[in-house]
Amino acid sequence: MEKEKILQYARAFLDLIGKTARLPDDRQNLGYGRGQRMILFYLSNHPDGVPSGELSSSLHVGTGRIGNALKELEKKGYILRKTDAADRRKVLVFLTGKGIAYTEERRQELLRNIEHGIQAVGEERFQAFLETWAQLASAAQEENAGKEETCSSSTRD
Repeated sequence: MEKEKILQYARAFLDLIGKTARLPDDRQNLGYGRGQRMILFYLSNHPDGVPSGELSSSLHVGTGRIGNALKELEKKGYILRKTDAADRRKVLVFLTGKGIAYTEERRQELLRNIEHGIQAVGEERFQAFLETWAQLASAAQEENAGKEETCSSSTRD
């Protein structure tokens, strides 16, 4: 396939992802965008707390940016930072009740959007979409597997 056609597909694909990933009224309600929302959702899957360094590496965001986001989220009452009882050198980040409520509301909204999408295209086509997406993800992982090994070995030198 010609490179221009691949770029055209890639742009259309990324545009569709952007349209489906947006949840309405986030910026108006909380005054922040997807970066801070990603932190909140990551924390929602780790109820025992997470060191901020893990947030940085898992979300592929610099530590300075994570620090600024955490400061804002803490100021707004969505997260809490506590010293780790097992290792006093570590600070763990947790969702507060307000943060838990926010992520659960957004999760329910996302589920409603997905349900609407399934109803719009039909269950069979949606299943085919999921299978195609899984193949795309697998192909991307295969493509990047060698690159990750190269990057990690070059950083050890």
